[in-house]
Amino acid sequence: DGLIVDDLTGYTFAFKTVDGLEKHFSLAADGMIEGLQIGEGDAVVTVTAPGGRNTANDQFKVTVLDGSTTDRLKAKKDVTGRDLQNGEFTFRSEMIFSSGGGAFDTLTAKNDAAGDVLFRPYRFEKEGIYIFKITEDEGTDTNLNYDQEVFYAKAEITRETDGRLGASVTYGTDYDKDSNTVSGNGNTIPSFTNTVKGYLN
Repeated sequence: DGLIVDDLTGYTFAFKTVDGLEKHFSLAADGMIEGLQIGEGDAVVTVTAPGGRNTANDQFKVTVLDGSTTDRLKAKKDVTGRDLQNGEFTFRSEMIFSSGGGAFDTLTAKNDAAGDVLFRPYRFEKEGIYIFKITEDEGTDTNLNYDQEVFYAKAEITRETDGRLGASVTYGTDYDKDSNTVSGNGNTIPSFTNTVKGYLN
């Protein structure tokens, strides 16, 4: 509050949160703080200038931004020839490419009575491109023809102007490994339709 410095080179900072956690760090040349994880919210910061000299306003309050973002993949489900039941079918989301490093567990989800499928949220902590394959597990109902379609989701994680990470998801039926692009199906949410055997529309 009232601290304006043109060049922060050599300054050190100490965060102390309401939980009593203290963390010392210096700013990188680009002004970003790498590896600082103290939780999102308000914190008190003590600033020490080069040579150990305190600034005129040596404590002020800042807002710490969460360094990650979450997004959840979606799908739709329908049955032709009879009504859809809640939790009847199982779907799978498997990560097949990551330029941001790290790996995610394969997630499963079931449809609700309205046909909506919501996977648990993925938490992204680094910028990059993440590709997921979305499929439906083949069940055991011998009266159904199960949808064998394979869909792909591309999550592109970028740094917003306020320092937060943002996620943009593209869906499609085609995945180009060379360019890591997902296309086809008009970028609509994956839709799986099972059909009762012998059903005539």
